[in-house]
Amino acid sequence: MKINILIGIIVAVIVVATAAGYFLMIRPTAKNAVAPGVEKPQTVASDPVPAKETSKVETIAPLELEYVVKNFGPGKSINISYYFEKKQQCSGRDAYLGVAKLGLPDNKFDTQWAKLAVFSDNGELGISTWTREEGLAFDDAVSYYDDMNIPLFVNELFIAAGKNFNDPQYWQSEAPVILKDAATGRSKGDYSIINQGEDISALTPCTKFKIITKTTNMDGYFNVCVAKKIGEVNLPFVVYMNFQNEQGPSWKLTNITSEKSGVAWTPQCLNAPKCAYVADPTPAERNQCRQTGGQINADMDQSGCIIKYQCQSESDQAIAAIARTQNPSCGINQKLLEKYLLCRKNNQSNYDPVEYDDSGCLSDITCRP
Repeated sequence: MKINILIGIIVAVIVVATAAGYFLMIRPTAKNAVAPGVEKPQTVASDPVPAKETSKVETIAPLELEYVVKNFGPGKSINISYYFEKKQQCSGRDAYLGVAKLGLPDNKFDTQWAKLAVFSDNGELGISTWTREEGLAFDDAVSYYDDMNIPLFVNELFIAAGKNFNDPQYWQSEAPVILKDAATGRSKGDYSIINQGEDISALTPCTKFKIITKTTNMDGYFNVCVAKKIGEVNLPFVVYMNFQNEQGPSWKLTNITSEKSGVAWTPQCLNAPKCAYVADPTPAERNQCRQTGGQINADMDQSGCIIKYQCQSESDQAIAAIARTQNPSCGINQKLLEKYLLCRKNNQSNYDPVEYDDSGCLSDITCRP
């Protein structure tokens, strides 16, 4: 298993959440990578079509799912809670609406929030960009590609293969269920899903599956246990997930309550962006870029979909790194950029965010090797 890639995936996800003041999965490598001085046509992913609100919002018995995500970096963990509090028809489909809360165990940053909508027919999760609590009060949240779909990860794989994990046949099959050409926007390949019976000792009873992968960025397997439903929310939530290598990222449902989020938020219908898969750059393309002092990085659209890869200069890399760790609407702080370029010159190419302003824009960092 390419475990280093998997850890990188988790870090990339955490970076999405950092877009609001945090570290919030699969950044691949493409024949459409742009070598120095060469312009190639862009593969443009479609912007997500907002789900239309077609019925009144109903209040449901609240459900809180609290997860701990481990090993997304050396010895690091994050806490993510999902709150389901409303139900509504979105574009003619029943959807559960709520919010998600992201935090670090050491409370190094302020808690960040996002809106979410999950369609009950197939478990498709739409989630917004992360923001401070005050941002939830408006009706202008924008859907963003969810790199790390923690509670409904298995549903996402089935959707990517044109199937529906809610179908009972996939839960009852004694033979492996094979998903062909599942493209998630960050990877593409095949999955073989094997039912391994029930786990009644978990936080809530769940069905165990071994998922073997042959994709563009992973060869190996991981284990997952899924509850068919929790409370009044009729969705198959992941109870725990861990990779073949114990050092790899994992997540676990640690608490189930009937608590509300406790924040004021305006319900919104949100679709998950449908990102076209863009293949990774080849080793030869990466090497050609390095020989010019550059590095190949992904260009993403406003929905978080990769549209192309390009060879970036030292300055471009620094700008892209800062942009990935703050809200998409933020500009680049020139003094911060100069500080980071100096760090890179002194062989300290990595950094940790230290301070954000009220808009989720990065204002200070500490550098490290």
